[in-house]
Amino acid sequence: MKELFRNHRELLETPHDLWVVIKQRFGHDERDEVERLFVDALIRVNYRK
Repeated sequence: MKELFRNHRELLETPHDLWVVIKQRFGHDERDEVERLFVDALIRVNYRK
């Protein structure tokens, strides 16, 4: 998860404190799906009031 954040931190327009809770283990083959969900979440943070 740290690597995903490092690769996509520019998606946050302003600084934020983030908490990421992983409720299930995921394997290497699921990394693309997890990355897509993470990127979608980072983008949505910009539109919260």
